[in-house]
Amino acid sequence: FCEDPSFGNVKTAPTREAMKFSAETNHLIEKRLRQVLQPLEILLCAVVTSLEFWIVYWSRCFSLRYTDPPTAWLLVLWCLTACIALTLVAAMKYRSGKKSRAWIAIALTMWAGLVCGYSLGDRYWYEHTVNYYNVKGMASYINIDPATDKGESYMDAGTMYFKEDSRVQKETAVAFRNGMTYCVAPIMRHVQESKPGGGPVAPPSGTVDFWAVGVDCCGKKGETFTCGEVGTSLARSGLRLMDGTARSMFLLGVQEWSAGTGLPVRHPVFFHWVADPIITLEGIVSAAWEDLWLRLFGCFVGSLIMAFVLHLGLQKLRVL
Repeated sequence: FCEDPSFGNVKTAPTREAMKFSAETNHLIEKRLRQVLQPLEILLCAVVTSLEFWIVYWSRCFSLRYTDPPTAWLLVLWCLTACIALTLVAAMKYRSGKKSRAWIAIALTMWAGLVCGYSLGDRYWYEHTVNYYNVKGMASYINIDPATDKGESYMDAGTMYFKEDSRVQKETAVAFRNGMTYCVAPIMRHVQESKPGGGPVAPPSGTVDFWAVGVDCCGKKGETFTCGEVGTSLARSGLRLMDGTARSMFLLGVQEWSAGTGLPVRHPVFFHWVADPIITLEGIVSAAWEDLWLRLFGCFVGSLIMAFVLHLGLQKLRVL
């Protein structure tokens, strides 16, 4: 046989064209994978995540949670729904081979923002702001005489202004230790009198019901009571203690004081000793807002870094 050149040309030409087409396709894919990181996409991840963080943190830590809990939960659920939707979109685009790098990055950063906003806001609420809203919702009393008034008449007190000459009797403070040191000292008016045979005399009310309290502020045995603003001569007001766990510890300290002095304590009411309750309460809210803005800045920076790392990692994993 003689080899037909034209037959060879017809057979080999499509193969070369297919190889050329395949090489060009691979080159285009590699070029897309080697695309430089998109700064606007990374910035968008950080901005959207920070906005979500602000919404969730605010709804878990500020007034909306106290005045309208269903709406506060609705905001959190809305952010959760957004995270789920973005995750589904990212998954569908990735499976279909479409550009999904930005969607994956924003979905993951949004989940991180949701978890951080919820956990940090919830923690700050229980540690600080819930006390502010609870106290604001309670009654305020003025001109209370700790010598003649009884605690049972003021169980709904949130703030209390005592009469002039009222003071914290630091010298008889007691410390109750249970991991931390729980300090209690009676709020008295004038100097407490003593019986002829020794021992203190009960006040005209027949009970010692008003107490200044604090944690880790009175030494090991109560000898150096410095809780609250007890060192300020102008202080003669109290903010109600709202921590139920701490209250049980302070109550044990009061019982120890009562057993040591022989004076009755029938309906103890615990306060943080302050000079101005209004300024102290507003300071709690101001500190909460400062904490929010600081954490929001941290969230933005963290989201920016996280989005950059995710884009870089996904690019190396050949994700479009």
